[in-house]
Amino acid sequence: MKGNRTRYMNWIKEEALRNLPHIRLKMDLRIGPILIFESNKMKIGVAFCHRRKDRSIKMSKYTFPLCARCTGLWLGFAMGLLFRFAGLHAPPAFAVTLMLPLIIDGLTQLVGYRESNNQLRLLTGVLFGIATNMLFLGIRL
Repeated sequence: MKGNRTRYMNWIKEEALRNLPHIRLKMDLRIGPILIFESNKMKIGVAFCHRRKDRSIKMSKYTFPLCARCTGLWLGFAMGLLFRFAGLHAPPAFAVTLMLPLIIDGLTQLVGYRESNNQLRLLTGVLFGIATNMLFLGIRL
């Protein structure tokens, strides 16, 4: 009886692993980063950014392929990696505090209370990117 149960559990694990989607990140300079979920039955791509030109950073004639907030998120995430390698530490509540400015900025803009600007979007994105890195990769600033 125990042998049948073990075989059944192994079969469930094999099926789960076989059907588990593979996740990869693809960077396309025209449309920005895309998260791709692939399994043997389907392929789904998820773009991270709306890429609105009025909310993107412009340098002379060049417009970034991501909006200011997403650019800040990626910069913050990279900065979080640097902090990790530098060995800086802080409590996890600090990471949640770093997330609040983006949440407040995004929600007040969403409900029509005010219109944000690209400098604020970039700054709140950087803070949120650092916090995301700290929370999801176990980094303590």
